[in-house]
Amino acid sequence: MNLKRFLLGLMMVVVGYCCFGNVLTPRASWAEFHIQPDMTVEEQYTSNFFRAQLHPTAVWITRVSPGIKVEALTDRSRLELNYHFNYYWYHGVNAITDLSRLNYPGQDLNLYAATQLSSKLTLGVNEDFILTREPAYADAFSLIREPDKYERNRILPMLTYDIAEKGEVKLGYRNEIFNYLQPTDPSHEDSTENRGILTLTYHLNSTNHLDLENQYWSRNYLGNINSDYNSYQSLLIFRREFSSYLEGHAAAGAQYRDFMQSSLSNLTIFAYSLGLTGHTEKSKLYVSFEHNLNDFTVGDQYFTAYLVRINGEHTFLGRIRAFVGGFYQFADFIDSPRKDSYWNTSVGIGYLFFDQRLELSVEYDYYDRKSNQPGYSYIENQVYFRVSAHHDFGK
Repeated sequence: MNLKRFLLGLMMVVVGYCCFGNVLTPRASWAEFHIQPDMTVEEQYTSNFFRAQLHPTAVWITRVSPGIKVEALTDRSRLELNYHFNYYWYHGVNAITDLSRLNYPGQDLNLYAATQLSSKLTLGVNEDFILTREPAYADAFSLIREPDKYERNRILPMLTYDIAEKGEVKLGYRNEIFNYLQPTDPSHEDSTENRGILTLTYHLNSTNHLDLENQYWSRNYLGNINSDYNSYQSLLIFRREFSSYLEGHAAAGAQYRDFMQSSLSNLTIFAYSLGLTGHTEKSKLYVSFEHNLNDFTVGDQYFTAYLVRINGEHTFLGRIRAFVGGFYQFADFIDSPRKDSYWNTSVGIGYLFFDQRLELSVEYDYYDRKSNQPGYSYIENQVYFRVSAHHDFGK
């Protein structure tokens, strides 16, 4: 038996017992309890499903996605569960093109559970599981194009020690397992990652906070094409709560990466990020800027990335939800002359019915990647038509 998997499983059992025991026992004092089933039916059109530079393939994709959200809170514990089952059907625009071999059942699971062991010590665990064909979910800076099906599971147990008003100490360990299912490219190798995280937080006052975040991780590929590596990153993060509706952060530090099995050069980079998040009853805003390295790739294609994201949303007249966003990423590849510029623009509108429990929406996305190396540039247009419904069985 793998010792690490056994210990992770044991941690999940302990936290689950503590949290579910408090939530489900009749003696528990529930401060809040919600069960919210939901359903989404979506029709998507993409002009370039395989993201090819030449001879794009247009595809219609049908998705049916039932799901459930559970939130439970007691005086000592918290449980949050969000699960969706997504079934996809693929249809070629040309009747001759048969893409039924790509049909598959996808999954999205996010579970967070935490319980207070004492007045100062909290034990928690987070699990994030996806089964998908979308290569953009593989990494925060992903430039992978091929829609090979894969599953990724991350488990993060953590301990938090509260130092009253002065701050807190958080210790975590994250295990990631990444598996391709029937890959079409030999460079699409399975991998595992083990990451230790230590965060020291100091509260300057009630609205200003300072974090020192240290991470050390090792990624190992189960093949001979991609290089294993070890990384260490340290960031100093300043967080400010401007109001109950607006908060932001600024982070700066360095990452050192040591590649183990290839000709890639070891390197140290200046890592930093800026972020701003705002929300009211009617509006949402998210703006971020990051500079760092990609963690997961195929074909040993590592790069430093500059990534800007902007997303906004506003609800008019209580029924009309409009949203707009996009990103720009510039990738400078390590030990390679390749450089990519990647643009995205997204705009959509939705109409809410029945006390906002049913929504009809349409969305348009435009992607444009330009590379100085042949074969990596492409343009893609996407259109989504969605019907979404949910109901909250709250206490």
